Order: sequence, then C-alpha cells, then structure tokens
Amino acid sequence: MKKVSASEVEEFKSGTVMTAREYGLDDETINTAKIEVHGRYPETGWAMNEKSKQLCYILEGTGSLFVEGVEYEIAPGDAFLIQPGERFYWEANIGMLVTCTPAWSPEQYKHLEQYS
Repeated sequence: MKKVSASEVEEFKSGTVMTAREYGLDDETINTAKIEVHGRYPETGWAMNEKSKQLCYILEGTGSLFVEGVEYEIAPGDAFLIQPGERFYWEANIGMLVTCTPAWSPEQYKHLEQYS
C-alpha cells in the first residue's frame, strides 16, 4: 500500500494554461495527477503520449477535448481514455484526475506542431 499526502504532491506548470499536481507513487506501472487546464493545451499543435494510456476523469468545469481531429464535449463526471499515439488537445476550463499506465514520464510525452 502506498499513501501520498497532500504535502508530498509536486506541482509543475506547462505554459500559461496547465497546472499539474503529481502524486509520486514511485511505481513504474501507474501514476496519477490532478490537472487544471484554463484555455488551450497545448497552446499550439497537439500533444501525444507515445507509451501510456491516459485515463482522464473530469472533476469540474466544461470545454472540449480534440482527439485525432474529433471534438468531444467535456462535463463533470465524464471519463476519457486516450490511447498511446493518439494526438489530442484541450480547449477547456477544467479540473481533472489523470491516471497513466505505465507511469507518465516527460520522455514519452511529445508536442507536435503539425497534425500529420
């Protein structure tokens, strides 16, 4: 069993619209973070995770998630499973819990300027 206290959470920002609070589970197979998006993320282009599935559970707010060119409306209580290799971006004002398996790392996360 592993507990992560609120005082152990690491916060980081990506650009001006995304803040993440990562819960360090020290587990290569899974990790989780509370993420807030206020605007378009990434600010240009697309994001893609080459390795992890990302399970996104919307806690609060509304907006849109664009995956592979398809728009999905976002509301509290919705869940989205983004597969490895899928290109996506958010246009939203939301708080969400994102769980990745295997655990997310910066090396597997790509920012793509072009959708090709």
